[in-house]
Amino acid sequence: MSYRMIKKDGSCLVLEIAASFISHTNPGIPEGIICFIKDISVDQNEAENILIESEKLKVAGQLAAGIAHEIKNPLTSIKGFIQLMKAEEIPNKKYLEIMEDEIHRLDIISNELLVLAKPHKHEVNKHDLIKIVQEVIYLLEGEAVKKSIQIKSVIEEQKMLILCDIHKVKQVLVNILKNAIEAMDQGVITIHMSKNRNNALVSVIDEGCGIPDEYLDHLGTPFFSTKATGNGLGLMICQKIISEHGGNISVQSTQMQGTTFTITIPMTKD
Repeated sequence: MSYRMIKKDGSCLVLEIAASFISHTNPGIPEGIICFIKDISVDQNEAENILIESEKLKVAGQLAAGIAHEIKNPLTSIKGFIQLMKAEEIPNKKYLEIMEDEIHRLDIISNELLVLAKPHKHEVNKHDLIKIVQEVIYLLEGEAVKKSIQIKSVIEEQKMLILCDIHKVKQVLVNILKNAIEAMDQGVITIHMSKNRNNALVSVIDEGCGIPDEYLDHLGTPFFSTKATGNGLGLMICQKIISEHGGNISVQSTQMQGTTFTITIPMTKD
């Protein structure tokens, strides 16, 4: 059996315990139990980190085609404006401004992809959840456009500060938003951001086919997936990451109407 224990300093200790009965044919010798207790915290943490990193690379690879499309459009614009400027004696200031905007867009997209794929040390800092969500939307807009899907944001707060590992929270948001895109052929995905007491709430609402009631309780279970090529590990990792941040992920779904994933994370003060 395995046990997860919380130490006085708040850190987690995972113990593996193997027990076996000891019996004797001689009635004069009492029977007993022998136990072997092993700390497997390091082994488990390493395995979980490998799983998280492999899932990140998998998602990054799946997004590569959409990212290439997003990069191609600004490059085409820049190339066109360079050709126009070559034909003019005096450079057009408006052309330069548009080119600068397109280069800025290229920079954001490439940086976000690198953030998603690159291994990072676990670092917890104060971040604005609204800004994190907006950066993830920027990364996945190209994937949504390919399927005629619009991503709409509804923001009720000016700022929602949380203590988090920004790379892991982005990984969760990318995974959930990507699942919403895959569940639809067209339509609108609404990302609703609000707060409830001391918690920040992010709801990803799609207009897909929904999830049958009998499947809802199994979501997040390893190797259970509603997708033909899924392995169930993506959502399991998402739940673990949000749980590490003191939050949770809830799911509501109606068949043929859509699914809502709501992430709840404790907020911190300025």
